[in-house]
Amino acid sequence: MRSNPRRTLAIFSILLLSVLFVLCPAHAENIKIGIPSLTVTMLPVAVAKEQGFFQKEGLSVETVLMPAALNI
Repeated sequence: MRSNPRRTLAIFSILLLSVLFVLCPAHAENIKIGIPSLTVTMLPVAVAKEQGFFQKEGLSVETVLMPAALNI
């Protein structure tokens, strides 16, 4: 049974990308999160920011109040 070169290349590529994603963390520093209003649905973002969860991951998060249509 002969191996398919395309399949071998695809498997190798997937393994290589998986290793790179695990070993190379993203270096995002400043992130702006647009929120449409101050409601209960946005509470997890506020709690995560206050508890320092974003900061532990090396992210500086700013919440911006803006209309939902602009948020997209």
